[in-house]
Amino acid sequence: MKPATRIDTPNRSSRRPRGWLVAALSAVMLCGCWPTVAGADDAIATQPLSGDVPAVAAQPMPGDDRETLASDVDCDANGTELSATCVLEGLHELLSATTAAPDLTFERRCEMLTPGVLAAYDLPFMAKRALGQRGEGLTSAQRQQWIDTFARMTVATYARRLSESTGPRKFEILGERAAPKDTVLVLGRVVGADKSPMPINYRMHQVGGSWKIVDVYANGTISQLALRRAEVASLFERMSFDEVVAYIDTTSRNP
Repeated sequence: MKPATRIDTPNRSSRRPRGWLVAALSAVMLCGCWPTVAGADDAIATQPLSGDVPAVAAQPMPGDDRETLASDVDCDANGTELSATCVLEGLHELLSATTAAPDLTFERRCEMLTPGVLAAYDLPFMAKRALGQRGEGLTSAQRQQWIDTFARMTVATYARRLSESTGPRKFEILGERAAPKDTVLVLGRVVGADKSPMPINYRMHQVGGSWKIVDVYANGTISQLALRRAEVASLFERMSFDEVVAYIDTTSRNP
């Protein structure tokens, strides 16, 4: 994969927060509720991504040589759809804000992260892929239950990892490039005071005209969806569907 050759990103702190971020955070703070994720029977979950998710951690698919640097994208342009980079900028603003507040409780951190994760991820797609063939015999209600459980697990994982960080972290986007099967690969990294920069890349596809994350590659190469799929498979070897959901829901509520 051809790496981005420069980082020439404007000062993000001077930019306007994404509109969805402000609205969603306000809603959570006012009602303290967990929104229901659009389910597998809704239109949002019917957008296919050709090909299957690998069962093991894998290299992200290489794109072509056409690369857009983050500095070339104007996320404040009015009247245009957000690019994949701009969607991630909104998420990264939220992640950076939570690491800058070390005294947040686990519950409060989950509340802050929920709207951003729901907006940036195609959670119905990821939940379906993580479940694999086990989802074929589920009822519509069970599929929705699984999507909501998977979403809570995703938010809780973020909250735990950010709680473990020592000091604020900066989430940077280097650029994006076209990838196979109508996806894009957004290249980024996490910079913290305690560690060297860690590459983190995102695979994204479009759902109803909006870019959504379908996989995250930690260290640039390790597929988080593949790891999650293996974890879920291990649980189902020992538990029934109801037991797996109860187990994940319990662990998602504990730091």
